[in-house]
Amino acid sequence: MFEILPTDLGAADRMVEIFAMSASGLEEYAREILRIGKVLADVYVELGRTSRAIQVLHRVVSMGPDDADLRTRLIDVYLSAGMTGEAVGEYEALVETALAVDDFARAERILRKVLTIDASRTDVLRRLNQLISRRTRRRRSVRNSITAAGVLTLLGVAGYFGLQIWLEREAQLERTAAQSSALVADLRDRYAALSGELSASVAALAGNRGDDDTLLAALDESRNTRVELESRTAKAVKELMAVVQDNAGSTAADEAREVAEGLRVHLRELRRLEAEAGKRLATSAQKLYGEARALVEADAPTREQFAAFERAMRIAAPCSEWLAGPDGTECQAFDSSLGETIAAMDRLKSDIRRLTAEGQPDEAFSSAVAFLQQYPPPDLAAEIEFPVRITSRPSGARISVNGEDIGLRTPATVLLTLLPGCEIVLAADGFAPTPLTVPPVAESDPRRVEAHLPRTLDTGL
Repeated sequence: MFEILPTDLGAADRMVEIFAMSASGLEEYAREILRIGKVLADVYVELGRTSRAIQVLHRVVSMGPDDADLRTRLIDVYLSAGMTGEAVGEYEALVETALAVDDFARAERILRKVLTIDASRTDVLRRLNQLISRRTRRRRSVRNSITAAGVLTLLGVAGYFGLQIWLEREAQLERTAAQSSALVADLRDRYAALSGELSASVAALAGNRGDDDTLLAALDESRNTRVELESRTAKAVKELMAVVQDNAGSTAADEAREVAEGLRVHLRELRRLEAEAGKRLATSAQKLYGEARALVEADAPTREQFAAFERAMRIAAPCSEWLAGPDGTECQAFDSSLGETIAAMDRLKSDIRRLTAEGQPDEAFSSAVAFLQQYPPPDLAAEIEFPVRITSRPSGARISVNGEDIGLRTPATVLLTLLPGCEIVLAADGFAPTPLTVPPVAESDPRRVEAHLPRTLDTGL
């Protein structure tokens, strides 16, 4: 069935299962079954069927218990599924396989991996220390065998006390090696969190190729945390170099030097990436500033101009060098000036609404005219609302402004944007609609504007 339809996962799965149950008489197919099992497990992983992948790998591992590749695949699936306990168990099986062939270096690497997954495994740490000590003893045994003849001669010459001194020296070397091994594991555990944080910060900036807003957020986050990371790294490096000095020539000194250099490398890379991100944002800020200037030259609406300068300023926030340059200084001046004008306009609108609501329409009208003395941009001036009292004979007429019923009836005080002009229609049952037109104001002198604008509109229906 599998040869007819190789994409039939069920047939492949069943074939692996049956072979694993009893391979007697089918040994010639073992290699092919192992290959199919690996491929099938990979497919299940890609399909998100982790439990099925684990079942298949368990079956093929039973056929080749010494196959390191199979166990490594099984470990990867366990880790992706969050099954760290099972992954550690497989790592321990790999350690036994390595020790069976006296591959102590590989066994040591695997035990270190286990500690990175679960630092609480004191039994693994103890076994690692024992393994390191064992490797040290094996290396020394070769040296000892070479010097054995010399020792015998020494015994003949120096006698019993010379032997005692040599044995004590060897015992001291053993104790030092064990202490050094324990210190190595402690160094890795103690600074693993700091190294992980630095690595994560570097990865966050290095992999960021999104838009300006995303990059700006990532840079802000990095700068906020880097100050603390720099302080902790400086302290860690100082401690590590003290270990190097106190344990010169030992494995612990080499390990401390390696950890310290790793921290320095991460920090240097983080600073480099921040500088690179700052340059990218400065380039974007320059472009946004040019677009904002184009809006000014095109006499675009003031609020649109301000929004453009605001965006340029926001993107340029971390770019101190660009902000201190000619374009940056001019961008800040535009942004500040436009912002103050718009803020004053918005305060005026709020004051006019408040005074009108409090029954002080004349004060509100005077505030609006007074604002014109500051000569705001024409499009902002056209936003100014003036309180106008609308009355009719008879009263009770519905009021529509520019075609929209505002829900008030005469007599009523209405806020109208009079500078661009407006069309008011009064309507009452039994009467024809009565239009009241306020033409646009062409004058720029506030005194003439005040004289032109009506404070009361009164008409008979």
